[in-house]
Amino acid sequence: MHRGPKLRGANLLFTSFTLPQIHATQFGPMTGALYETQIRTPMHRIPALDWIIDYLEKGNIPYLICGGLAAQAYGSRRQLADIDLYVPDQFINQISYMGKDYVTFGPAHHIGERWDLTYVQFNYIDQIVEIGSDKECKIYDSISKSWYQKKLDFKKYQLVSLYGRQLRVMEKDELITYKRKLARKVDLEDVNQIV
Repeated sequence: MHRGPKLRGANLLFTSFTLPQIHATQFGPMTGALYETQIRTPMHRIPALDWIIDYLEKGNIPYLICGGLAAQAYGSRRQLADIDLYVPDQFINQISYMGKDYVTFGPAHHIGERWDLTYVQFNYIDQIVEIGSDKECKIYDSISKSWYQKKLDFKKYQLVSLYGRQLRVMEKDELITYKRKLARKVDLEDVNQIV
């Protein structure tokens, strides 16, 4: 999804299957500044993930995890920069209101290089969470060089245990197709690790 405002102190997370939780200072690709990185194992909790999923599940709101977190669910070892998911359009305003103290963008329609969609972005405890609407959601297909209407079926998902909880993750084949169409460096890296 589109990246909203650049934030200093972004807390980037990635999966490591052998390391305990540690802290390190690195040069930040998103901000061009130094930031602290937390390395977490798949069993460590991510407060922002718990925050949003607890709300969605309590309200019985359908969702699909996509992006880097979904790729991690299928074996990608790439750093997790943000938490991306889709919900039915009818819930976007409700979710935005619930998280109003953490909103950094939207809810609003955005047309960028890769996405044409309505979404809201939160920054919850230094973790970016982006929630896209399924209504008229388009992605730019880098292969055909045209816009592709993304159709989401919230009944089709894999229930995957990750970061200490069960998550509804976009099906693997759909995720691979999605990432191949986007064809950014991070998407191709994920595809190579999960195929």
